[in-house]
Amino acid sequence: MANITLRDFYDMVGGSYEDVVGRLMKEDRIVKYLNKFKDSSDYDQMIEAIETKEWETVFRMSHNLKGMCQNLGLDSLARVSSDLCEQVRHGAPAVDISTYVEAVADEYAKNIGAINLLN
Repeated sequence: MANITLRDFYDMVGGSYEDVVGRLMKEDRIVKYLNKFKDSSDYDQMIEAIETKEWETVFRMSHNLKGMCQNLGLDSLARVSSDLCEQVRHGAPAVDISTYVEAVADEYAKNIGAINLLN
């Protein structure tokens, strides 16, 4: 598939192009930070911590993911990351978190795939 515009990217991932441009000012800066997000290990660390039930790490990594997504206007991924973050805020979750993890994984894959189309 051909490269897409930044506006198309935000349409694909359910974010607000205008909000992000208003915050970060330049498209090349936004793309730079989206690529840094893609290269971040926070998501992988979070998944590994879920598998080993290291809930403090799951909380920290999901919180980091949520914050990065909010700053970059990745609204859908920010929302599901926040939902997961709240489930582990106080340690071991009181409910089965598999649906939360699946929602994050799906949105993360969608966002990373779209970032790859920018390059």
